[in-house]
Amino acid sequence: MKKLTSILSPALFALTFLSLQAEPIAFDNDKGDLNYNQATNWASNVLPGSDSTARIGNGMKVTLDSAVQHDAHSCHIGIPDGAGSLTINKGGSITFSNYAALGWDHLGTLTINKGGSFTCGPLGIGAYVRAPGKGPGGILNMNGGTLKAGMIQATSDKAVLNLAGGAITSTAIRMPASEHDGVVINWDFSSGSSTKITVTGNLIELLETEINLKINGLKNGTYTLIENKGNGMINFTGKVNIAGVSAGSGAKVKLSDNAPGNDLILTIRAVDTRPNR
Repeated sequence: MKKLTSILSPALFALTFLSLQAEPIAFDNDKGDLNYNQATNWASNVLPGSDSTARIGNGMKVTLDSAVQHDAHSCHIGIPDGAGSLTINKGGSITFSNYAALGWDHLGTLTINKGGSFTCGPLGIGAYVRAPGKGPGGILNMNGGTLKAGMIQATSDKAVLNLAGGAITSTAIRMPASEHDGVVINWDFSSGSSTKITVTGNLIELLETEINLKINGLKNGTYTLIENKGNGMINFTGKVNIAGVSAGSGAKVKLSDNAPGNDLILTIRAVDTRPNR
């Protein structure tokens, strides 16, 4: 395996380079309704377009409830002048032809609810945020809907993924073990299902990643966490915490064996404790 720095540095450089290719347009909420799809809420009263980077910061909690009619180049959430968030609700859909970054100078949060859609190239979570130890740099909340991205990567500060529904499709996942405060993935199955991640390429790295599983009410069986459609091997070196298995129930939870092309599977089995069984 290549050293992490030899892979990570070009990725960071690529995002920096891309950020110089588009004119930043800041969300200023001039109309006062926090609607992304309202031109008067953006500087110069124009929606971000194919040659511009949408910037959401300054404490703005922006929502999108309808389809954006034209693609923007890229997106920074968490710049300028404070944290920022974007929530995609039912009927809302947006595409960034290039990258999106959650967290930049400040915390950036993306929430996708049922019926919402967010598409981008590379997605950086916790991108370029201050010094380590300052808390999450980027948060992704998946409550439903769809997220389609190129490589999803934790970059420099802590990345938190709260997964409770919907589907994520990406070409690769890269959560490195250096240059940031780590990654926390909270998978919530309390509704009977949760977010399924599908990776189409060959790179899946979850290094020093903490996976928290809430499985209250799930029946015995197998549940796919990450569907590996490539030929690579899932590299996971973190820890798994399980909540929702009753003490003494005999239920066992384990991750599947790992081999090239194998999925990351949550397995729940009741153990037969009767003698001679």
